[in-house]
Amino acid sequence: MIIFAVTGPWAVYLELNILFYIAGFWGLVVGFIVLPLTFIAVPWYAGIEMGDWFPLLLTFGGGISALIFLVIGIFLFEE
Repeated sequence: MIIFAVTGPWAVYLELNILFYIAGFWGLVVGFIVLPLTFIAVPWYAGIEMGDWFPLLLTFGGGISALIFLVIGIFLFEE
């Protein structure tokens, strides 16, 4: 859960910052309204167009690794 608590807000902040850089204030507002789409599209855009793959690694790598540890924890403490 700590991984979710750290990487989630950090990824949202980073993605909205990238969106603000790309599309300005109104792009940021629209991106915040459609946050799930922003959460998926912006890291790929940053990687392909800008050459910065860190947002993709943070978003998907943090989420996948947190899910893996969560599933392991569930199986370990199952009665």
